[in-house]
Amino acid sequence: QSSINNLKFKHDNSSESLFEDINLNFKRGKIYGLAGSSGAGKTTFLDIFMGLLEKNDGDFYVDEKKIEVFNNPNWQNLICYVPQNAILTDSTFLENICYGEDPSKIDKNHLYDCAEKAECLEFIKGRKDGFETHIGEGGAKISGGQRQRVLIARALYSKKPIILFDEATNALDKD
Repeated sequence: QSSINNLKFKHDNSSESLFEDINLNFKRGKIYGLAGSSGAGKTTFLDIFMGLLEKNDGDFYVDEKKIEVFNNPNWQNLICYVPQNAILTDSTFLENICYGEDPSKIDKNHLYDCAEKAECLEFIKGRKDGFETHIGEGGAKISGGQRQRVLIARALYSKKPIILFDEATNALDKD
């Protein structure tokens, strides 16, 4: 179990807090969502959670042990972040999903499982060159929804225990 206690954040140029007294509990294996209007602080919260932005006050706990997340590479290495405008490389489905992986160490079973969970396996297998299909710069040769699914497969393939999506399903059908 992990928790955040009494989190407070205020931008340097603002007189009011963006949020304060935020208390959250997280359990392993669960999915959580943040909802709110534009400017409500969702992305700022994720930046604080990832240790990229320093909070004004509050404590983070993992397994009841207090940790400092700001600029903490041990914490940051646990997180895979998929921003709302993530970029795909001008390469193949395989290279985009297994981004940064040594080609000789790619786990094909894990790759197929991640592509299936992201609901892009059949689409990829249906292409003439399958996973070796080039998708163009930024994924220009595939639809916006398929680009999002490849990015989700990449996040799953990373095997990071924490995956954060910032509007990562905005190009997908509601169902």
